[in-house]
Amino acid sequence: RQVGTEKRKMLKITDSRIGVTAEALSGINIIKMNSWEPQMSERIQDNRVEEMKLGRKVLFLMTINNWLLFIAPTLIALAVFAAYALSSGEELTIVTVYTVLA
Repeated sequence: RQVGTEKRKMLKITDSRIGVTAEALSGINIIKMNSWEPQMSERIQDNRVEEMKLGRKVLFLMTINNWLLFIAPTLIALAVFAAYALSSGEELTIVTVYTVLA
């Protein structure tokens, strides 16, 4: 859920950056005539920096999510076998492991 929230924030900033870029391109003659290139470039760059920051956060959250989905079955199996070994007091044999995993 948090990945979606952060992605929506990133898309709003992307839209803002694209809007500023389109504005700059549509009024390029006025920008050049008044020497506003540094200001427009700074506005675009500020949006891009924020967009990249949120993009990294989204990728980090997606990586954690994928890692947890990958490692969860192994952790669950380990917890089941540990609980069995501790609660039953019996020796954990390969036959028991195959039976549980099947």
